[in-house]
Order: sequence, then C-alpha cells, then structure tokens
Amino acid sequence: MSIMVKGQKFSVRLTRERIGGEDGIRSFLGVTEEGANTVVIDGTMPKTRQEEVLLHELIHLCTDLPEFAITAISTNLYGIMRENGLLVGNIVTKVADGRVSKAEMNRLNHESEAMLSAPMILPMRTTEEKFQARTDIQTLILSKERFDTKAKANAWIKEHDFKIKPGAPDETEESWRYRQREPGEFQPGSFRTITLTDGVKAVIGRPKAD
Repeated sequence: MSIMVKGQKFSVRLTRERIGGEDGIRSFLGVTEEGANTVVIDGTMPKTRQEEVLLHELIHLCTDLPEFAITAISTNLYGIMRENGLLVGNIVTKVADGRVSKAEMNRLNHESEAMLSAPMILPMRTTEEKFQARTDIQTLILSKERFDTKAKANAWIKEHDFKIKPGAPDETEESWRYRQREPGEFQPGSFRTITLTDGVKAVIGRPKAD
C-alpha cells in the first residue's frame, strides 16, 4: 500500500537495519525523496517512533517550514492523536509497502555519514532560522529509552564535547538532563526545545548579550 499526498502517490518503505550502522549515531530517522515519490523510515525503531517519523515526513511534503518547526509540530500533533485515541492500529503498517534493498541501505548509510561529517551551515532565509542561528544550548535532554543508564548518557555527552557539571545529570522518570548554561544568562521567553538526534533534545535560547 502507499499514501497520497497533494495528488501524488508516495511509497513508504522500511529499513531492515539501523540507518548509520548499529554503532553509529543516527543522523536521520526518516528521509523523503520527492523525485522518486518515496518515504524511507528506519524500521528498527519502536512502532510508535516510526509513526511519529512518518507524520514528520508527511508534514515536510506539505510545507517549507524549517526542520525544527516541523519537529515541534509532528511531535506534539502525534502526541495529541495518540493520547486521545485518534490512531486506529499502526499507521506505518497500514501504508508501508516493502523494505529497502541492500543497495539502497548502503546509499542511506553513506548519506548518513556525509551528513555527520559535513559542517553545520544554517540558511538565513526566515525569521525562525535567524533566531535559531543566534541561540545557544541551555540544557541537553537525553532520553532513557535510548540511554538506559547514566553511564551511557555521560559517555554521549563527553563524546560530543558537552559539559558535565558537578552533580549532573538531573534525573527524571524519562530522561537525563545536563545543564550547559544558567537560565538567567538567556533572554526571557526565548527558550525552545529542538531535537538534535535520536533520543537527544536541546533546550535552546537567545543569550542576553545577543
């Protein structure tokens, strides 16, 4: 089966292995190739995450909003739909029409590696993108779904050259939180939460000196 978006039929396909390799960091969980009318989703993720990523990719097809805005919309909209019983069965299972080939998987892994090694350049086209370019990370939030122990969370933080302050992390039922800067260093009302990679979110804000 496939899914119709703006009069076009898109094939939804799942991978058999983790994009980026089992030991690598996922640089993306799903990707849409409009020229081929194909949506590819990491099939190793939990079903609920696959549904959320599918919704994310479908929103991409409908709008030119920046990535962090689409992430906020898809995450919150999916939560509303799921928590209010608006999802009947698994939507990915209903629309998926196959698995990607080994050759396609190799190409995805190559693109994943290229994305991770490329310098981050933010296009300065919209007010939202300009806002994000002038922000800094206040707190990192690592999900316990991916990092089930503090040691694993600490290892990720150290590997990516972030700070582990004395007494860190703050632990909640669902996450480990690593404060990088004090809230008072940021302009009031400028905080937003964005997704950096699978299982890692960041609270960002505009520093007062900006």
